[in-house]
Parts: sequence; structure tokens; C-alpha cells
Amino acid sequence: MKSYRIHVFALVFSVTASARGGVPFDFYTAVKGDSVFIVTTRTLRAGENLLVERKGPADADFRLLTETPIEADMNPFALGQLGSMYPVIADAVQANDPQSALLALRTDDFYGMVFTLLDRRVAALLGRWFAAPGNRSGVTYTYKLTLRERDGTILETVTHAVTIQETPPAVSPRLSGEQAGNRIHLSWKYPDWSGDRSDLAIRFRLERKGPTGDFTPVQNKILPRIGADFYHYYDDAVRQGGTYTYRIQTVDVAGLSGPWSNGVSVAFNDILPPSKPTGITAEAAGTSVRLSWQPNPEPDLSHYDVYRMELEKADSIRINPAPIPSGETVFTDAGIVYRHTYYYTIVAVDSAGNESQPSEVVHALATDTTPPDPPSGLTAVVKDRAVTLSWRPVADSDLSGYRVSRSMNDETFFPIHEGCITDTTCFDSGPEGKTLEPGRHYYYAVKAVDSLDHSSEAAGIWVVVPDDDPPLPPGQVVAENQHGRRLIVSWSPSPSRDVDRYRVVRLAGESERELGVLSGDTRVFQDDSVSLGETVLYGVTAVDTAGNESERKWSYPEARRDFDPPPATRFIEAAWIDSAVTVQWDPVGAADLAGYNVYRSGLPTGVGEKLNSTPLQATVFTDAAGTAGQWYWVTSVDNSGNESAKSVPVAARGGQ
Repeated sequence: MKSYRIHVFALVFSVTASARGGVPFDFYTAVKGDSVFIVTTRTLRAGENLLVERKGPADADFRLLTETPIEADMNPFALGQLGSMYPVIADAVQANDPQSALLALRTDDFYGMVFTLLDRRVAALLGRWFAAPGNRSGVTYTYKLTLRERDGTILETVTHAVTIQETPPAVSPRLSGEQAGNRIHLSWKYPDWSGDRSDLAIRFRLERKGPTGDFTPVQNKILPRIGADFYHYYDDAVRQGGTYTYRIQTVDVAGLSGPWSNGVSVAFNDILPPSKPTGITAEAAGTSVRLSWQPNPEPDLSHYDVYRMELEKADSIRINPAPIPSGETVFTDAGIVYRHTYYYTIVAVDSAGNESQPSEVVHALATDTTPPDPPSGLTAVVKDRAVTLSWRPVADSDLSGYRVSRSMNDETFFPIHEGCITDTTCFDSGPEGKTLEPGRHYYYAVKAVDSLDHSSEAAGIWVVVPDDDPPLPPGQVVAENQHGRRLIVSWSPSPSRDVDRYRVVRLAGESERELGVLSGDTRVFQDDSVSLGETVLYGVTAVDTAGNESERKWSYPEARRDFDPPPATRFIEAAWIDSAVTVQWDPVGAADLAGYNVYRSGLPTGVGEKLNSTPLQATVFTDAAGTAGQWYWVTSVDNSGNESAKSVPVAARGGQ
């Protein structure tokens, strides 16, 4: 709303006459019913508050009306909660966000007063508004405003006597109106502000009554009282051909309305011509020309006129004996001379008699314009990715041949051969250097052509080439161990465009298992069914919409394994009995335990020799080569190959 910028927002209250930043503290009052509305001349600053007191004729002293002192709202986002008023303020102060707009209102008393008077919510936000109800009609009260610091220090005190009597604006605007092109121009006069404190008229309310109905508001935006005595408004929400009546009144800061102005009626006449007709075609047939065109969009269109001109004649003449109704867009010019060229234009006329500009000029030569009949009995046979078309011959005395074309959308056609063919069969193996694509739908059109190159309507048929071509396989297949909890399989998409789904299999040793069929948009599979320590491969194939399956792409082998070793073994005992050492220990409680390893060394801190080749399942081991005094320890091993810390070494006790 650019109209609210500073150069037109010169409201005419006393604040506008004061220097920026130097507005004295004061207040205005307006009365509505038993309420007194108080508006201060400047915004409360941070750390300031305001007390409002009232004293009636019988009161000995002032009575405090503000239980809580009035303060400005310091919420930086409060202005953005004012709905449609926020963009008006933001445009006026040229701010890009609510915080900047609110800062402008707080620091500029000019803008603060403007929007305080226009919207009570803004006034309350700035701490400049207070409503005091409960006053008796006709009684004069004294109101006192005390401006303080937050610590109670009094900065200023102002008092004014207020008589409780509504004083709506007394002056009625003088309204006039006229048609201005395709809208109505309204103007009115209203006196400039003379300094009268009771003159608090701040905006105008404009209403319109159409050809039918009652008065309704004309505008949704604010019409402020600006610093001049002459105002304008352009109403473009009117329709031609009707008479509109307007009235206007002033509204003050309390919401009281002044008397309605004089009613002004404006006849909104149609002065705009229709658009010129488009889409003109001229088709000659023998000794007549058939003209057609697109209908005009204007709702008040009356009729069309057709004008004809011969090449050797300079002037055009209207050839329709009566107006062509607006609902008709075809006209036949009969009785013209054979093999003679004629030029035509169309003019649209509305109900007010406004004529459009002439349409584009079209011409026609009276000649044979009758095309052959279209071919019939069109059939298609598909074999080895090629199509053979056949149709019945067309009986036309000047038949030249047939044109056959191919399309994949029945809109954009490509000829299969150059010129015309005279045979009633046509073989199509695909575009030059290519073949017809498997799985594709093709549309074939066959037209009959006469010696003057007139084409018949097309005989058409859809053909489906069977899809027997498997898609390309997926890209790289990757299997990843996820912390020993599961294996994640992922793959790159197949380059083929018609992939519908992917099939995933798992190979464990010689055993192959299908894991699932996933949609073509999915390229990740989570396998939770692999045992810890088990090594597998994954294969993925692409399947197209016709069910053709690609070659299988395999991942590298991957094992499900974790990296956390099992607990160490405890309570190791070793004894030399019957020329051998028997080592035994307590079992380890691990869900993925694969077994145990037994080590022997000459020293408790030496490098141990592992005595078993594969993890032991039992918790006892006999070392036939062991002797008393040698040291033994045991470790536990899980299915992922993780080995625990070694147990506490023990020396083999001698036998009895």
C-alpha cells in the first residue's frame, strides 16, 4: 500500500507541527457513550510508565484509574500480531520485519501519532491509549496524566477538563464523481485542521450502491484524513453499463461518524471496444468460402460483421446482410467467382455499438477443396519388433496416394516414408538406423491424398510392441556389516527407464535364499537374519514392468560380526595327573560364544602357545605334553572371531 508513505501521510494533528523528537507530553480526549478515550502525544519510552487519574465535581481529590501503570509493550514481535495493519505500518516506515517497524514507531513520534490515531491496538502497544468508562453524561471531569520513571520519579503531569458529551465530526465532506476511462474517479473536499482540539476526525468511510442493493463499503484499506482539503479515490470494482451512487462520511478517533455527504450518482458507460476476433480461417469450396473464427470473450458482445475485399479493388465492403449473432462464429460467402482470390476481415461489435479493430486478413481461392475420404479397415500386425499396416483402398478419382506417419503420443507425427505411397500396405521397422522399442506404444496415422495435395482425415491405430528386452542390471552392489546387528545391502539403480522392482537374494555357502522384491524406488535392504560370524553374498536383479529380469549383480562377501570380545574366563585350574596336565575352567555366559582357546607358557608373563586349533566347546582340556610347574591360561572366543582377554595364569600342580 504505497499510499501510506511519508509524503502522503501528513496527518494534521498538533504533533505534525512539532519538530521530530521534540514533541511535548500532552494528551487528547474523545467521548463515546460514558467512556473517555485518552491518546497521548508521544510514545512511552523504556523505563517510563503512565498513571491516569480522574476527579469529578463532587470529588475532593483525584482518584487513580490505572491499578497497574501503563507501559509500552516491549515484545519485539508484538507488531506482527496486528493482522492487516502490520503491512500498512511496515510500508509507511519502510521496514522489512516487525522488529524494525516497531522500533520506527517507538522512536518517531510522527509515525507513532499517525498510527495511534488510526488503530487503537497500535496505540495500546505504544502505551499511548487508555479508555476510562463510567463517566456521567453532561458532567465535566478533570483528567490528570502523570508520566513517571519506573522508580516513581515524576517526569511530567498534565491535566485537562473533559465534558462527557459525544461530539462526532460535524462537517460533511462535499463529494463529486465522474467516469475516468474504465473506472470511476471520486473526489471530495474536507476542511484542513485548524488547531481545534475537539476536531479528531482521522479517516473517511466511503460507501457505494450499485444498480441494485444497498450501500456497502467501497474499500478495505484505510482512507486517512491527510494534510490537504481535497481528496481522490479511483473505484475500479465497477462494471460498465450501470449507474453507481456514492456517499462518504468522516470518522473520529473514538469511532464516531459524522453526517453522510451528498449522494453522487455516476453512470458508468461502456466506452471500451471489444478485442479483435482471432483464429480466422477461410476455406474455399467451389464457388463459396466458409469463414470461421474464435468467439470473443466479452460478455456484452452484440454481433460480428464480415468485410470482403478483392485484390484489384481498394475498398472493403460488409457482406453480411444482417448482423451475425454473438453466439455464431461461422459465415459462408456464396456466389463468388471460381478461381478468384478474396480477402476477408472480421469486426466484433458490443451492445453499446463499440467496434473492435479488424481481425487479421485471410484470403481464399475458389477451387476444389474437397479432400478424399479417409482410409478404412486399418489393421496392424507386429512381428520381430516391426509393424505391417494394411487398409482398404480409397475410391477417389484424383487419388494421388497415401501418407503414413508414426507418433508416440498421437500429437507429434513423423513420416515413415517420403512423399506418398500407392500401395495399401506399409512396413515399418523403426526410425532409420534404429528399431521400434520393446514395450513402447506407437500410434499410426494413414491419410489419403489427392492430386491437389488435399489430405483426408487420418485413420489411426495404436500398436504395442511387446517388451522382450530385459533391463540392464543394477550398478554396484555393496554389503556392509552394521555393528554386528545386521547386514545392510545397497545398490546403484539400473540405467533402464522401465525398471519396476528389484529382487534380492542371499548366498550362504551353496545355499541361496530370496530375501524380497522391492519397488523400483528402493535401493536398500536390511538383513537381520544372518547369524553372527556367518559370511554371505548378496545378488540383486532388476525387473521391468513387463516382467523381464536382468542379469544378477553380486556383492563382495561380507560377514556379520561384532567387535566386542566376550568376557574373560574365570576360575582356571591346572593339575598334572597321569603324565598329562588337565586344565578346566568355569563356562562363560555369552550368547554368541564360539568356544575357548588354551595357552601354555614357561612363565606367567611369557608368550603363550595356543594348544587347540579350533575353539573348544568343552570347559576341560588335557595337555598330554604338559608337565607340572608350567603355566596355563584360557581365553573365550565369539562367533565374530573376537577373543577375550586372557584369564589369570595358573601353574600346573604336581600329581600324587
